[in-house]
Amino acid sequence: MPLLTKIYETELLTDIKDGVKSGINDKLATALQDVIESEKFLKELRVGLDGSDEWAGEETNAQDINQAIKNIKERSKKLFADQAAALAKGDTPDEEEINTKIREITANEWANAISYNVVTWLNDLVVPEFSKVAADVYSDVFSDTISKVISERTEEYLKTASLVVIIPAGAVTVGAGPAAMPNPLPIELTLDPLLMKTLQPIAIPFPSAGGLN
Repeated sequence: MPLLTKIYETELLTDIKDGVKSGINDKLATALQDVIESEKFLKELRVGLDGSDEWAGEETNAQDINQAIKNIKERSKKLFADQAAALAKGDTPDEEEINTKIREITANEWANAISYNVVTWLNDLVVPEFSKVAADVYSDVFSDTISKVISERTEEYLKTASLVVIIPAGAVTVGAGPAAMPNPLPIELTLDPLLMKTLQPIAIPFPSAGGLN
């Protein structure tokens, strides 16, 4: 009869699964949010969305499309003023250059608004949900494997052990009849802890020493 039963493995599975799930969820969410919230992550996202030569992802206060549009209008005022002044002088403004500048201002403001909201969305919604799902999957895989390995290895280790019981001197009678006498020396019994049938009939009604080797 094996010393370790399926109950032992099941209890291990539950304990490990809960611990792994909690640990992975907390650490994974925190690690991902730290990366996403870093200035480097936000800047690279903003630069990639911007794409303009002049502004190249420069940070503004635009955290939504509404603010971005307001900023575009304000930043474009000077361009329109310069264009009107040139026309008043009889000059011909470079329409292509003006359009390019307005386009790049627009790209810069939209890049700020979009990148801010993408980071917020990732941190507040995506990362927590992703971490939960990942924790569920990892805990199922890891805990199932780990519990079986621990259970099997523990049983294999205990099978190599021996249970030693030392009966002290004078505790039992050696021999029979008139020749019977208390044991003059301690008696050492070595038993297999996995053989329950061997252990069951043995009752030692006195204090004794020993241990598991």
